[in-house]
Amino acid sequence: MKEFRFHFPVEYIFGPGKIKDVGTEASSLGSKRAFIVSDPVGGKFGWIDTVKNSLSEKGIEAVIFDKVEPNPTVPLVDGAADIAKENSCDLIIGIGGGSSMDVAKGVAVMMAHPGTIWEYVESGPKGIPGITSATYPLILIPTTAGTASETTRYAVITHPELRIKETVVSKYIFPKVAIVDPELMSTMPPEITATTGADAFCQSLEGYTSRNAQPLTDLLALESMRLIYNNLPRAIENGKDIDIRGKIAWGVSLSGIVIAHTGCTAAHAMSHPITAHFGIPHGIAVVSVTPATMRYNLINATREKYIELARTLGAKVENMSEDKAAEKAIELVTEFLKKVNVYKRLSELNVEREKFDQMTKDTLTMGALKCDIRDATYEDIYRLFEESF
Repeated sequence: MKEFRFHFPVEYIFGPGKIKDVGTEASSLGSKRAFIVSDPVGGKFGWIDTVKNSLSEKGIEAVIFDKVEPNPTVPLVDGAADIAKENSCDLIIGIGGGSSMDVAKGVAVMMAHPGTIWEYVESGPKGIPGITSATYPLILIPTTAGTASETTRYAVITHPELRIKETVVSKYIFPKVAIVDPELMSTMPPEITATTGADAFCQSLEGYTSRNAQPLTDLLALESMRLIYNNLPRAIENGKDIDIRGKIAWGVSLSGIVIAHTGCTAAHAMSHPITAHFGIPHGIAVVSVTPATMRYNLINATREKYIELARTLGAKVENMSEDKAAEKAIELVTEFLKKVNVYKRLSELNVEREKFDQMTKDTLTMGALKCDIRDATYEDIYRLFEESF
């Protein structure tokens, strides 16, 4: 076995109704005034009020920022941090989808560090080493089941002028506490359920084949994919079934634990330029290139893994050749992504082929690409965009 290291410093709390425990958890962290980060939906469904009331019961004041938008930008994060500083907040609580949780992480960094959040993205001038233990404590409460930001050390930020999505990476932006309450996810409409769940499935898939994969992440990735594969279609049909929502939520959190150790790979690296240039939702962008990247990564190093994945997803591979069994995994994953109505070719998403050159160049700057099992060239990435068109 190869050497590996595993680190997961998150107090993970799971169960229906657990959102009401946020006050207790904030109090245990010594908070007196918390900064709540969410989007307008958080107010619509009463989640912000629930958090605020729970904090109030423990004597903790709340400052609310509910202006998060999809694909959060540098000005949004920096502006939110300024408000938190002005109000002398000592704890950051993110409640919502991946965008709200990523903004909360960005605010936690900027509360303790000078400059702008863009200086701390992976390729920025301060980058990963620039983020220190002075980062403010975080509590994250997901209301969608997709990015798994509640269990990762990543936050994705967009620079609107440069049209680039980059990632803040640090062990210091793991939350102190993650509260995963499947009841909150029962409000997700079918299309959001599908895209977020498919994104999480792809995260686990990429972590499973990453060059940084290890025995423990392999186990978690396979379980994550099994849970999402078997339950996502059911959740799309009946979003009020809390047991099904819970299984997906757990599968999603597992995907975050996986990629926190392995990183994502080519599909996620390629998805960021798709979103940055054309505004396509993250999950849809990832899915659009996943079948092509799976074929690209079908090499000797991944063949046995693909066979085990096919077996995990229910295929009878015993009487197949190794090549056929491995290809079965690609077939099952592609069929699944089509079944949940997320997979679209880039041409169907109105992506312009004329942008492939710049999108390829952007992809080659992404840290996720370094985690891929293959060393991709410009020609490789350009061809994958072509195959996905």
